[in-house]
Amino acid sequence: MLWQAFMRSPTGPFLIILSLATTLVLVLLLFQTIGLRSELEAAREQVSTLQAQVENLDGGATLSELSAELADLETSIRESVTSGDGGPAGGDPSSPAGGGSVNDEILDRVEDVLARIDALDARVDEICGNVPVC
Repeated sequence: MLWQAFMRSPTGPFLIILSLATTLVLVLLLFQTIGLRSELEAAREQVSTLQAQVENLDGGATLSELSAELADLETSIRESVTSGDGGPAGGDPSSPAGGGSVNDEILDRVEDVLARIDALDARVDEICGNVPVC
C-alpha cells in the first residue's frame, strides 16, 4: 500500500532513488571506516615496533653532550687558526720564515679535528640509523 502511495505521487520515484542513494553512500562509508581502522591498527603496530627499537638502542651520547663536543671542536679550530699563524704571538721566533714546525702543528690539529668530526658523524649515524627524522 505504501508502494502505491509513492508511485501515485509525483515525487515518489525521486524519494525512492534518494533513499537508495543514501543507503549506498552509508554502506560505502561503512566499508571505508573499516578499511581505515585496519590501517590505523597496522600503523600503531609499526609505531610500537619503532619505539621498541629506539628504546633498545644504546643512547651513549645525549644531544647536549654532542653539542658540547662540537663546541669544543669549534673552539679548538679557532684556537689553532689564531695561535698558529706563524707570527710573533703563536710561532717560534727562531724558526725560519716558512714556520715549518708551526705548519706541522696546524696540520696535526686539523687532522685531529677531522678525525673527531668523522667520529662524531659516525656516532650520529649510529644513533639515527633507524630513525627517519634524524
